[in-house]
Amino acid sequence: MSGEACLKEEENSWQSLKSIIFGRQEIAGFAVKSLCQLLKPSLIVDLNVLQSTIELQTKMQDEEREQKMAKTLSEFPSDHTGGRPELYPWDQWLDGRPWLLTNGEDYKSTTKQFRGAAEAAARRKGLWIRGQVQKNGIVIQAYEKEGRVRL
Repeated sequence: MSGEACLKEEENSWQSLKSIIFGRQEIAGFAVKSLCQLLKPSLIVDLNVLQSTIELQTKMQDEEREQKMAKTLSEFPSDHTGGRPELYPWDQWLDGRPWLLTNGEDYKSTTKQFRGAAEAAARRKGLWIRGQVQKNGIVIQAYEKEGRVRL
């Protein structure tokens, strides 16, 4: 076999070796050490670089896996956990006290639409709501109904 053919065959073998080692990282460290003993000294430097690369890649994958794992929390998150932000301060308005809300100041929609939004907000919090339409707005009051749980 000529010198060029031998070098080409050696390069093809080296590429195959890289793909095998990268594909099976759990045996990579062992494989690199064993191959260093068998191959020519000129390839040992490349194998050491390969081993360092594999160790770094494995470490990065372990860190990524840890970031994806479920985590325990010290307390349950607040009611609003995502999506679009609340338009109105429902925690305040649904605190059990009666609130007189003025159309144009406290809310911008029609009173009928606002009442529906208030009922939906109360339902999300497991509450019931009573409302009374006034001349320039609405009075709302949230309450809990005994013996009935709202889901």
